[in-house]
Amino acid sequence: MTESNARRDELIGVAWEPWHLFSEGKIDEGLSLLSDDGTFWEVSSRESRPMPEMKTFIAQLLSIVPIRFTLIDAIVEGNRAVLLAESEGHIDANEYYRNAYSFVVRVDPASGQVVSVREYSDTLHGFKVLVPVLRRASIARNETSKSAEVIES
Repeated sequence: MTESNARRDELIGVAWEPWHLFSEGKIDEGLSLLSDDGTFWEVSSRESRPMPEMKTFIAQLLSIVPIRFTLIDAIVEGNRAVLLAESEGHIDANEYYRNAYSFVVRVDPASGQVVSVREYSDTLHGFKVLVPVLRRASIARNETSKSAEVIES
């Protein structure tokens, strides 16, 4: 393996590791790899959110709907990787959440953390499947669904 291939594989590994850990149910470990100084942009709102806000959302979402992510392919340029991924989450006996993603991830090589994410996915599917699930979970806990609000915005 050449040095450039090794560097590429290392960058993909760092960029992909949060989603790999989320898939294994290691949510806190995955979240620790997302820099608190970073940002997370998602296509439905077309806004960047502070990473700590998105970490809260991700933790809430994955505690309600465990989601497994599968890496399909990756493209690397500099300290950025585009991760092409698919997900599947079992909601109940009759309902699954399945989506396809492109994550544009920027990594800080010095810290080994993800400092920026741009997420592109099927937002209509997320809205139709995840918002009702998050709302039901919030009602059961007698809370307002901040997670549903993130998806809806």
